Amino acid sequence: MAARDLPRFQARLHAHGVPTEGPLQLGFPGQASLYFNDPAGNLLELTCTGYSRPIPVRPPDLSGLAWTP
Repeated sequence: MAARDLPRFQARLHAHGVPTEGPLQLGFPGQASLYFNDPAGNLLELTCTGYSRPIPVRPPDLSGLAWTP
């Protein structure tokens, strides 16, 4: 995924009621990850490089990602 598309993808998830965590940096500078669950409860991660916005550097808090489609 292109870094410029990550905020747009997150907005689409939120528009459909899907909670997300992130974007967060867990790796090198410019890396960003977005976490969410699919309808079956599987944890998914979208990651990109070249992300230029400032974001938290920390592991994700996955406790609030449950949702019902």
